[in-house]
Amino acid sequence: MPAEINVLCVDDEPNVLNAVKRVLASESCKVHTAESVEQGLNVLKSIAPVQVVISDYRMPEMNGIEFLKQVRSAWPDTVRMVLSGYADAGMIISAINEGQIYKFIPKPWNAEELQIAVMNAIELYDLHQMNAELSRHLRTRGEEYETLNSTLQWIITDKASEMSFQSKVFEFFQNVFQALPMAAICVNAQGFIIQTNQKAKEYFKAAKISTGSRKRTEALPPDWNLFIDGMAGGDQREGMLSGIDKDLLVKGVPARFSKEEEGVILVFDHARGVPG
Repeated sequence: MPAEINVLCVDDEPNVLNAVKRVLASESCKVHTAESVEQGLNVLKSIAPVQVVISDYRMPEMNGIEFLKQVRSAWPDTVRMVLSGYADAGMIISAINEGQIYKFIPKPWNAEELQIAVMNAIELYDLHQMNAELSRHLRTRGEEYETLNSTLQWIITDKASEMSFQSKVFEFFQNVFQALPMAAICVNAQGFIIQTNQKAKEYFKAAKISTGSRKRTEALPPDWNLFIDGMAGGDQREGMLSGIDKDLLVKGVPARFSKEEEGVILVFDHARGVPG
């Protein structure tokens, strides 16, 4: 949108011009006035752009529609409006249908309706400009867009292939994890239990360890959480943790569950008389 919005009102009656200026005084536009077609054309030539031209229909040199035809020819983007009495309505509506003018505002006008009509005309001008700019951009950048689109399609296809591979890897991991003959759990770096294999589920149930919450600090015994906290440095760790009727030998291994998610896997040694 241009920094300045210009509206031109052409009418041979100064009181009409002043009234239009008063009505539009609170709007974000600069109102220019002209008392003749010649003055109006000079304003249009000296100021660019003029988004909206409002012209009286009955003027000495030529009627408003003839004037606005000239405006359309020289400045086709400018939105054109006519002020007139109801006696001229039929001719003006015909001009609207032919696309020579955008809107007919009858005299005497309602101030609010005039404000709305002008603001709508300014929005229409802006939409035309945006559409023209987009069309120019697409024409000049068509080849680049085509190359970009091909690249995006390649990336999407490549990512789909990668996701399919990752899905197969994840499925394989799940099968191996669930088939382990000892209890194992996966805890992510945010402190949530994200996986428990079948042996761990059985042990949790027997040990009456809460599974209602997936947050490890609420689901696991205190010494288990301390053991996990001790792996903050990222090293493997072995230790003894409290169990149902005896301590458990546990091994903690840092793990990456996905590109974004890291954590640890705890495995309990079934060979030492613990879950298995």
